[in-house]
Amino acid sequence: MGTLYPNNRTRIIKAFPRPTTHFLVGIFILVCMVACGTPSEAQSRRLEPGSGVFEMSDQRKEAARINIFYHLPQNFGPESKVVIVLHGVKRNADRYRDNWVNHSEKYGFLIVAPEFSMADYPGADQYNLGNMFNTEGKPNPRACWSYPVIERVFQKVVKLTGSAQKRFYVFGHSAGAQFVHRMVLFAPPRSMAGAIAANAGWYTMPDFSEEFPYGLKGAPLNKEGLKNAFICPLVIMAGDKDTDPHHKYLRRTPEAMSQGEHRLARSRTFFKAAQKEARALGTEFNWQYVLVPGVGHSNRKMSLFAAEYIAAQ
Repeated sequence: MGTLYPNNRTRIIKAFPRPTTHFLVGIFILVCMVACGTPSEAQSRRLEPGSGVFEMSDQRKEAARINIFYHLPQNFGPESKVVIVLHGVKRNADRYRDNWVNHSEKYGFLIVAPEFSMADYPGADQYNLGNMFNTEGKPNPRACWSYPVIERVFQKVVKLTGSAQKRFYVFGHSAGAQFVHRMVLFAPPRSMAGAIAANAGWYTMPDFSEEFPYGLKGAPLNKEGLKNAFICPLVIMAGDKDTDPHHKYLRRTPEAMSQGEHRLARSRTFFKAAQKEARALGTEFNWQYVLVPGVGHSNRKMSLFAAEYIAAQ
């Protein structure tokens, strides 16, 4: 979308003298430069208005390619807000991007939806849990974590759009909300203006006595790090109808069930625990809890409220 195609009809309006050899060589070089692009031209290419996708390296230690689905609104400008949208367990970043197109055009947001594919980020460990630990349960180097990819995606789209924004917002739903709240806990991006975690299935509780991934015991986070996480602007957003205790994607381990029967209950448990721990640490607490009326486990419907919230910031 957003690509203009020239008229294929060609009309010769004047006959030119027979070109010289030097002229032909010059034309050949010019054509090569246009087709291949000089380094400076390659760096200055811009995304076109509309929806599209491009590929980039995630730049981890064992770099994978990652598809970045985006929508650039018609009224986009240098000061337009940038919103990074994180998909759920189905890894359908294109669908998540599509759900934000109307919000993009209404509010002027640049929407960016990276695809953490099952091939390159297999299982919950590499996506929901950020690839912090390997399959043997040993800590991975931070260079291998999935969370820093988000900052790099932001920096990439800034270059590709000519955006003057220095900060971005991030919204994650379901498995994407698991990614978001853990990113805030363990590796908050330096350019993040705010985060929304909507309808997460379960949480890493702010509890140093409970083993990771259900708590912070054994995780690479100390009390100072937790204080910094509480300072980050995070919204825990929950649909008041997301109450199915038998949802097919709902984790039902004993540890997860201790957080509540369903997603709504678990969101409340997590937020209250965070409030309590922040008070115990005597630190600033910039998290909010937003209950969305009449909505169940629906990314599309939750996005309406998330977009309105971000627009008001």
